[in-house]
Amino acid sequence: MRAPPGGPLEVAVHAEPSAFGMGDGSSARPEWTDGLRRFHLYAFGSVAGEERALAPLRSLAPEAAQRLWRARALVHAVVRRWDQARRWSEGADFRQLSGWSWMGAGNTYAWAYSRRRGQASPALDLATLAEEALVPGPAPQVDDAAPACVQPSRWHWLSDQLRHDGLLDQPLLRDCPAFEAWADEPSLETLEILYVAASGRAVESLFGHVLLRLVRRDDPSRVRGPSFDTQVQLVALTGAERPGPEYAWRGLTGGYQLALITTTFGDLRRELLEGEQRGIRRFRLNLTASERRRALERIWELERVGYSRYFFFGHNCADALVDLVDAALEGGRRAPRAGPWPLSPAGALDALRTVRAGDRPLLEPMPGELQSTQLQALDAERRRASAALALLDGAGPQDRDALLRVDRALRSSDAAARARAYAALERWLDRTMPEGSEALREAAYRYLDDSVRIERYAVDASTARRRKVQLSALALGDLHLPTGAEEAAARQRLFQDEAALQGRWAVLDRAASLDDALEAAPKRPYFPEELEDLQRAAAAERAFLRATEAQARAVARHFARVDAWALRRRQETERVAREAAGLLGATTGSGLLRSSAGVAAGWPGGDPRLVLRSALLSEPLGERRLHGFRSTSEVELMSGELELSTGPPRIRASRLTALAFRTVLRDAQVEWRSPADALGWGFQLSADSLEDVSRARASAELIAALQPEPGGAFLALGLGPSLRVQMSPVLEPRAGLRASISERSQLGPVALVASATLDSAMGLDRLFEHLADINIAAEVTAGQAGAGKTIVLRPEVSWRWASDAAVVDLRAAFVAELR
Repeated sequence: MRAPPGGPLEVAVHAEPSAFGMGDGSSARPEWTDGLRRFHLYAFGSVAGEERALAPLRSLAPEAAQRLWRARALVHAVVRRWDQARRWSEGADFRQLSGWSWMGAGNTYAWAYSRRRGQASPALDLATLAEEALVPGPAPQVDDAAPACVQPSRWHWLSDQLRHDGLLDQPLLRDCPAFEAWADEPSLETLEILYVAASGRAVESLFGHVLLRLVRRDDPSRVRGPSFDTQVQLVALTGAERPGPEYAWRGLTGGYQLALITTTFGDLRRELLEGEQRGIRRFRLNLTASERRRALERIWELERVGYSRYFFFGHNCADALVDLVDAALEGGRRAPRAGPWPLSPAGALDALRTVRAGDRPLLEPMPGELQSTQLQALDAERRRASAALALLDGAGPQDRDALLRVDRALRSSDAAARARAYAALERWLDRTMPEGSEALREAAYRYLDDSVRIERYAVDASTARRRKVQLSALALGDLHLPTGAEEAAARQRLFQDEAALQGRWAVLDRAASLDDALEAAPKRPYFPEELEDLQRAAAAERAFLRATEAQARAVARHFARVDAWALRRRQETERVAREAAGLLGATTGSGLLRSSAGVAAGWPGGDPRLVLRSALLSEPLGERRLHGFRSTSEVELMSGELELSTGPPRIRASRLTALAFRTVLRDAQVEWRSPADALGWGFQLSADSLEDVSRARASAELIAALQPEPGGAFLALGLGPSLRVQMSPVLEPRAGLRASISERSQLGPVALVASATLDSAMGLDRLFEHLADINIAAEVTAGQAGAGKTIVLRPEVSWRWASDAAVVDLRAAFVAELR
């Protein structure tokens, strides 16, 4: 105090009143003059809008409060001097705690700061934190309500910094029973990042989602159901606002608050695995024990006081999750950011993968995907078909015909027909099982068990449709639905009273509560198509009930000796082994920021050419990526190619794909409503040029995948409408059909890729013009290039024909790609 850095500290006392007896940064009441040489104190004035600063001091008498704030003022002055000398508030570790950047404080919530003045700058944030930490208020009745327990990561940082610099002998931290009980560090095995598969059902979910999972050790002495495991989500608080233009605009422009929410695995399963039907991949975070502790502190703190503006193409769930992990890392490690580009969920995985944890990467993939009930049903369809073949081989001619009729009915999209088929299946089992072998008995059990899994998915799919119908039919009238801002305010009020918060009971199944509320809410009369969806949902529930009742009776009569638990374990072990084998051959990174360069020679003449390609996002169908889309989906976003002829240099051809999407993942047969449901689909928006002719194109297609495989091999045929506008040399619209064929197969370390398209369209002159493109390539992984990127060598041969430009082009190219 008597000899702070920077020379003598002068204190000037004024008779004018000011909040807390300190300056407010204005010219009338400055905190400092002459740099940081003279600090100004004022008389104690009225305080408004400082609930966070005053809440811990409610029990203090006015005189005691004034003494406390005088002491805090002097601490503020001294800490500012030390901060100027040591540059504490300029360090990345401290600035990240409140999201400080050149734009200001990322954390917009006033209760995240010891008092409002701390929101003005990192230096004032640090000084106001030190005021409260070094001159604490009276001990609260509940320890968990102490600021040090509400914001442990900020107190932890200040304590470590002051002790490191020799300015503090004892740590500032205190006992926080509620936090310690929640953290339960002895039981914490690891933290996992969960990558939720991208979905085409809604624009905001097109690029997936990431969240954090706390994985606990098995403890035989206590029962801990997996449904109660903690999941950590960083989400935009949108209230009850429905998707639409205004909803999208707010998501793009920071109109919502981003907050951290801890929930249970039961809630996650109902929302994502059963409701949205999105599978979840798992990645282990290789953190030290002290880093796990820092991560727990940060989660606890952010749930209470962490609020920032949400930007879909900026500060989103991926960006916030990387910030959370960065705050836990020690040794100055940070996940790199890819320049000005927004961080996507896949990009977050790429960034974390580049960070090292000793001799291992910080992020490691784990086999054992959390499957949606749709994926479980697709697996069950394959297993049931195998079990049916075993049953047919062991059955007599009459029993074989009866089983075929049952199997055909159980694959029907008519839930009532499936419900009747279970009665026929029971009769078939009663007739064949008494004399059947053990192998036949196990095959019959597998057939019935997988049928029940498929029925469970049918119920989940119909429940999602029913919920959508009920939401659309709500008779809102004067009913007020909470906005995103109101949801954030209500959540903030909830966490402002830690003592009351610890006494609240959790709602164990919020999805079920929502269903009950929707069922009872007033609604307009349903439209005929809505009534049909509701009737299908009711029929699916009856079929599932009928299936489970049939299974229960069959187990009692015929399958008492079948070890169902061992069968489930074997199936799960086989699935995880397949996933582990797939991980070995998959590319680590996502398809973000791909680039390549190569040379080509054309025919005839062998003219040399330079080929340049780049993409903001490119993941072709069949590619297996740990951080990317499934191999059954294809996404292209701002993907382009430039072909330059040499001597003299000129642009010979170009291609730009603004957006393209294809998928060959079909639904389970019980959900097929038309022949189109057995097909994949896709669309493309692009522009290209060849020689002097340029055109813009849009197309859509239905896709038949003849042999899709989990490993990525496939053969897909596509057909659909095509629109194109010739831009030069004359403007001319055309419409027609586009046919495509795509194939990918793996031969050891080499992937063979082939594609062909024919786009035939008719213009105003009623003449057809044709565009054809055939490409055959081999892909060989040559090594790693750092930053999670892989070098792939790609020799290829292509043939292009454009009748409108009277061009036939054959070329051979050798391209080196960074993916």
